[in-house]
Amino acid sequence: TLSGGRLMLGLGIGWLKSEFRAFDVPFAPAPERHAALGEAMAILEGAWRGEPFSFVGAHYRVDNLQLEPPPVQWPRPPIMVGGNGERVTLRLVARHADACNVSELQDRGDGQEAVGGVETIRRKLDALRGHCADAGRPYDEVLRTHFTLKLVLAPTEAAAAAKLAAQRADASASPATRRAQPSAFVCGTPERVAAHYRALAEAGIQYFVVQLDAADEETLRLLATEVMPNVG
Repeated sequence: TLSGGRLMLGLGIGWLKSEFRAFDVPFAPAPERHAALGEAMAILEGAWRGEPFSFVGAHYRVDNLQLEPPPVQWPRPPIMVGGNGERVTLRLVARHADACNVSELQDRGDGQEAVGGVETIRRKLDALRGHCADAGRPYDEVLRTHFTLKLVLAPTEAAAAAKLAAQRADASASPATRRAQPSAFVCGTPERVAAHYRALAEAGIQYFVVQLDAADEETLRLLATEVMPNVG
């Protein structure tokens, strides 16, 4: 209501243990967090209908819940789910969400994550397409977005690498920025970065979400003038 119908709700299961500790919430195993997310989405869908809604699940319970005022968007605000799980997360997207937000992160099989390439994105979107078919939903109903943990641009590769190293070492850097593998970042010249995003667009990504350093005006300028016009 406050935004006049411009809200898009972003949801996910979370992944940084420090964030859970900050709110004194147990960091449950991923299957439990996935189940809780599915229940939360079902509750939101029911509560946004404008009528009293009840739900009993393994994680949440509501009795005669009715949200006032009702949402401006009808039948509800769009929901974006962030996450890379091909079996569970993207199935939730196909069943309940309007947009997905993926990256090249992939499970190595040992509890850790590795960073893949554009082929990883193709595989994830193929999984989403299959889940949409199983749900009887057109694949193109889902907005396919991509997340870049950190984008750094400079006229030369060396200058971009030096800038990224300084940003990661800064005391104000987020825990995710400090602990991520170097390959998790997009860093380089405008020409190389534009080619990177063109390849992702050709794989099926429609919208890009990038994280920038607030003080890095050069990256912002190069993104606007030399990258975006050459991606499409």
